[in-house]
Amino acid sequence: MLDAGDYEGAFEHKSLRFRISGTQRQFARYMTGRRTPFGRVISRDFIGAATMKRLVGLPDGEYETVLFKTRFENKSVAAERVILTREAGRRQIVEYRIY
Repeated sequence: MLDAGDYEGAFEHKSLRFRISGTQRQFARYMTGRRTPFGRVISRDFIGAATMKRLVGLPDGEYETVLFKTRFENKSVAAERVILTREAGRRQIVEYRIY
């Protein structure tokens, strides 16, 4: 969804517990400013994943951090990090970062 620019749709996959930190419109605006400038994805390679119970700025819980090395149209080397949690029996997105 992020690759397609469907930021409002991606918001719907965010953990309910963490949606309170912002609205769908705020998330879409943030992602438009942060993700859109990189352009389309050329390649994405899985780097690794780790499970943890503590992350800075988040309440203790069950988290999985997944890292990717990504090549974009406008940035040759970048890293993407997706943090997931298990909620209502399925994985939900807590945070997406691009470096």
